[in-house]
Amino acid sequence: MSPPGDELGHLTFGLADIDRAAPIEVRDDELRLIEDARVEDSVEVPSGTYFILSRLPSGRRVTKSVEVRAGERHYIDLAPPALLDVGVEIRGLEPLGPGPWEDEFARDAQQPRLPQWYMRLYPSLVPPASDVLSIEAQEAYTVVSLALYAPAPDLQFLQLATPGEVPLSVALPLASGPASTCKVEVGIGETLAANVLLTSQYWPVAQYLRSGDIDSAAAICVDAERFLQGKMADPIGAALGGYALLRADATERLHDWPRNLATLFEWLPDGAIIAAEQAARTADHAQALELFHEALSRGLPIFTDGFSILVSRLSWYGAQPGLIPNRSIKGEAERIASISPFVDFSALTLTVRGAIPDNAAYSQDKLSEQDLGEGWRQYGEDQLSVGG
Repeated sequence: MSPPGDELGHLTFGLADIDRAAPIEVRDDELRLIEDARVEDSVEVPSGTYFILSRLPSGRRVTKSVEVRAGERHYIDLAPPALLDVGVEIRGLEPLGPGPWEDEFARDAQQPRLPQWYMRLYPSLVPPASDVLSIEAQEAYTVVSLALYAPAPDLQFLQLATPGEVPLSVALPLASGPASTCKVEVGIGETLAANVLLTSQYWPVAQYLRSGDIDSAAAICVDAERFLQGKMADPIGAALGGYALLRADATERLHDWPRNLATLFEWLPDGAIIAAEQAARTADHAQALELFHEALSRGLPIFTDGFSILVSRLSWYGAQPGLIPNRSIKGEAERIASISPFVDFSALTLTVRGAIPDNAAYSQDKLSEQDLGEGWRQYGEDQLSVGG
C-alpha cells in the first residue's frame, strides 16, 4: 500500500525542447527502477534518495541525484552539463568546399593552416561524437580544442595519429552525470599532444593529482571525499576523489566507498584499483591482490594515478613470493611494467604512445595513410573550420 499523498515527495523534470522525447528513469538508492517517466510527468515517491537517468537523442546520458522528503517538490533539470567556459561558441565540423560567393584566399588567410591528422576511439574503432570549440595557432603547435561526449559506459581511448607517426592513445574520463562531457586540447606540431580537461567543479582536485602539491592536499580532501561519496551519480568523479585521498594519505576519508565503487561499476578499472590500494595499506594483501586481478581483467585505468599504483604495487607483490601464493602476479607485473616507457606520467588521464594501449611495447609501428582509413576521422587545413 502506497503512503498517502502528503507523505510523498513529488518529482517533475525539465529537458531542452530538442530532447523532450527522451525517456526518463527514476531509480532508488539501490538502482532499482521505480518508474519510467516523460518530461511532462509528475512522479510521486516516498522519502529517500533517488537517481534520475535519461539518454538524450544525441546519445549523451545524464544522471542526477535527489534527496526527497515527504511533502517536498523537486524540479530535476536534465539539461546536459555545461562544458568548461572557453569563451567561444561551440561549432560543428564542416568541409571547407569552395563556393562561388566566397573569397577563398581571404578566408584561408584568416584561419590557421593545420597539418593532416586523424582521430578515432579505441577499442570501438569509430570517430567520437565531438564539437570543435576553437583553433589557436601558437609558435610550436596549433591547438584545437574539442568537446567530446560520453560513449557507451565502458573505457574508451581517444587515438590521435598523423601519417608516419605512432598513434597517441588518451583515456577519456567519460561516463554519465557531470562526467558525460570533457574537453580535449589537441596540440598539432611535429608530433601530436593532448591535454584532457574536466568540468570546472573538478579543477582543484585534478590539479592536485597533476601537481602533487602537498600544501594543497588538506584543502582538496573535503571535495575529494564528496566526489567519492557521490559514486552512484558520477563514478568518474568518485574515482578522481579516491585517487586524491590516496595521494593525500587521507585513507580514513575513504570509508567503504572504494569497494562499493568497484562492485557497482564493473566496467571501471579505477574503482577496483582504489579499493585494492586501500586494502594493501591495511595489510589485507589477499583482498588487495584479488582486487588488483579484478582491475586488470577490466583493462587499463582511466587515470594515470591508477596506472602508477598498478606498476608499484604489482612490482612489490611480484618480489614477495612468500607473502601471497600466486604465481601469476609476477607475469602481470612484467606486463604492466612493459607499458611504462610509453606512458606520459605527467598527464591526468592515462596517455600511452602506442596503437594498442595495453600492449604498447608491441604496437609501435608508424602508421601510413593507408592505415588511417576506415574508422578514422580526418582533419587538416581543408577539413576543419570554426567558421559559420
